[in-house]
Amino acid sequence: MRRAALALLLGLALGLAAPAAQARDDLTLTLPQARAMAQQALLQGDPRSAVLLAQGLLQADPADAHALLILARGLEAQGRYRPGRRAAATAFQLATDKPDRFMAAQIAARNAYAGGQFGLAQYWLRRSLDPAPTDRLRDQAVADFKRVRAANPWNTRLQMTVQPS
Repeated sequence: MRRAALALLLGLALGLAAPAAQARDDLTLTLPQARAMAQQALLQGDPRSAVLLAQGLLQADPADAHALLILARGLEAQGRYRPGRRAAATAFQLATDKPDRFMAAQIAARNAYAGGQFGLAQYWLRRSLDPAPTDRLRDQAVADFKRVRAANPWNTRLQMTVQPS
């Protein structure tokens, strides 16, 4: 059933991109092949196909963090920042290794920033610090945080003092 749903979505994605002379009735892919095809669609600048393939992958496995990352990047490329940020946030929760968590937090931060949600962008940049795979990427996240903080029109500082009476 999962493969049939994935094949249907994949057929729709390929049917829209392929000329009528090369139309196919059915195409069956394994999940890794569909994931590779979705990543390739992103690299080739076809976010619509990437989103369709990622949605098919998520029908097969709703806890697929890689499919959620592809979905988040595809939605970001389409200018759909709020659903892209939500997909990245879910990928962050489901990812098991640090590089995937870092990438998910960075994508969520980019989507929040592009959507004008500077506070959320700062939040996700902070969350990307711990799983940063290298010191250079950690330093870049810190620099990005400082830039977003400077661009944020809402600057809130809380200061508390405790004194004996």
